[in-house]
Amino acid sequence: MAVIAMVAGSSTAHAEWKVQARNDRMSDKAVKWATLDAKAADHGILAALVLTCDGLDGARLFAVRLSSPLTAGAISARLRIDDNKVRSLVNLRTYSDPHRIPLITAPSYDLWGRKRFRIELFPRGGPEVFYDFDLSGIDKAIAALPCNRAPTETFEDTVN
Repeated sequence: MAVIAMVAGSSTAHAEWKVQARNDRMSDKAVKWATLDAKAADHGILAALVLTCDGLDGARLFAVRLSSPLTAGAISARLRIDDNKVRSLVNLRTYSDPHRIPLITAPSYDLWGRKRFRIELFPRGGPEVFYDFDLSGIDKAIAALPCNRAPTETFEDTVN
């Protein structure tokens, strides 16, 4: 199991994408992913944007990983990419990992070529939290991963 280390503290300094890898013991192949820390913690909870590849069809997948666990089930959220419209969602879910919220269910979209991603989460039993991500360098992070197929639907497709 891979562990993502998060550094405490808030900073407005430019965060860097970190590409990490581990060896899959079943396939003997390197499994890579990229992470980007949010600009600041909220309510003492840190967040990282995680970019992975779907092993079945090679699509890029994004998730938000929090330093504190969430209650399993549906989570309401609001998303915004660059200066586009705010998108409200009620169908984000946590599954077996209570720290991870897959954004593929948002519905799927891609952050390639984007500059900024903001997300506000409304978890059950906890405070609402807001995270802002500076996506600079996302092109290099995506290029470092074995998948380079974008999802078929873009964020703009879902809000128009």
